Amino acid sequence: RLTAIRQGLIGEITEVQVSALPASPAVALIRACLRVAAGTPAVIRAHAFPVGSRPGADPTATLASVDFGEGRCGIYDCARPHSRVRSGRLLIRGGRGEIDGNQVVRLIPFAHTGTGTESPLASRPATPHLITTTYLRRHTDPDQITLGGEVLWRNPWPGERWNDAELASAETLTRLTGWLRGDGPGPYPLAEALYDARLGLAIAEAPDREHAVDVV
Repeated sequence: RLTAIRQGLIGEITEVQVSALPASPAVALIRACLRVAAGTPAVIRAHAFPVGSRPGADPTATLASVDFGEGRCGIYDCARPHSRVRSGRLLIRGGRGEIDGNQVVRLIPFAHTGTGTESPLASRPATPHLITTTYLRRHTDPDQITLGGEVLWRNPWPGERWNDAELASAETLTRLTGWLRGDGPGPYPLAEALYDARLGLAIAEAPDREHAVDVV
């Protein structure tokens, strides 16, 4: 998705909606898609409302907007407690299209006008003989991810049968090793982590305020 954004496939990103994540990582994901730097002033508005009852749990949901200015906004939707019947969502909207889950809808040039096209982000498993519906949903070991025939991502460890979480862990450790050797930036600098934590705390605080919370 970030590669598609960097290539400008859906235009300048203006809105990102995230659900089913804790506040700090949700904000980190929103910032990555909007390409907002750590320390950017933000205005947060949030509302908490009941979503039902469950013994021993907080039966509320939080809906928050994080306005980074210059037409860039994140929408955070978090119901607590996390429910097995609630699915996560990532919606990225740009000036020429949007990415909704694994579907990419965008305008492409056609006869001096524009026409809409819809394509999936397709993952090709490295071990096709293991394909089942449950396996693809929970244990994908992708070889590459494509969009309309264009390869957006290739597995850096094609010989390993690792799932998504294992690939992410390996990528993080590789970047961390490079940073320790002075070969590049860390995978998640402390300044960014602190900034996202600050925004997360502001989201938790905002429903109790009668006005917006400014983070500067």
